[in-house]
Amino acid sequence: MKNAVLLIFLREPILGKVKTRLAADIGDEAALNVYNELLTHTLTVARSVPWIRQLWYSDQPTRTSVEWELFEIHEQEGDDLGARMSHAFARAFDEGRGPAVLIGTDCPGLRAEHLHQAMDALGTCDVVIGPASDGGYYLIGLREPQPELFEGIAWSTSTVLEDTIRICDTLQLHTKRLTTLGDVDVKDDLHLLRS
Repeated sequence: MKNAVLLIFLREPILGKVKTRLAADIGDEAALNVYNELLTHTLTVARSVPWIRQLWYSDQPTRTSVEWELFEIHEQEGDDLGARMSHAFARAFDEGRGPAVLIGTDCPGLRAEHLHQAMDALGTCDVVIGPASDGGYYLIGLREPQPELFEGIAWSTSTVLEDTIRICDTLQLHTKRLTTLGDVDVKDDLHLLRS
């Protein structure tokens, strides 16, 4: 899998711009600290896998970092999360890369073994999904482009996983689910950081 690629969706860690739902309960500074902890964890896990690693920023990144020596840097494009994810996958495959696995930075339980399980599954499956306990997913992997998986989804709702699986079934895609993990989005999720 020399062309396998890990796509990481993230935001720059800027006060007031990250973890806004969480910040409503704990304040901007505390939310930024949580985001930085999650981001550090995610990048540590990402550095441990041998694939091409891409950081996909929600806005044009302004910081310079030694991390950039280990990751390709891109800016997300699209009107909603689905369009942005579809674009990132399409670009990876257009560049002759794949299979591809996409993650965010909200999952403190993510380990390298989850990424390896996902990439291994794409040897025989069309789609691999890491379900999140809130009804979304913390990981999605594709063996080839599947733009339909990112259309007509009500993002940031409890039906994201269910809707995505329904589309997979409709398209008759061979799909594998990984272990369910929790995301940190709101105050009630903070216990996951210490688990």
